[in-house]
Amino acid sequence: MFGKRESNKVDDLVHKVTKWVARYAKENRLAVLGGDIKEISRDTGEGQGVQSRVNTMPIYRLKKYLEYK
Repeated sequence: MFGKRESNKVDDLVHKVTKWVARYAKENRLAVLGGDIKEISRDTGEGQGVQSRVNTMPIYRLKKYLEYK
């Protein structure tokens, strides 16, 4: 699926995004909620390019990083 280099880039981006989200939520006294998002990967009718990006989003990693932070 991903090469090591691309995987590292994705991990770095996920880390930076979740760090920002956690900091923003803390500064503004907000809660970060996660829910069941199984249906997000179904066909949206937006075309193959969009569908491909949605299906390869690292949702599990985002969730785990946020739970940790």
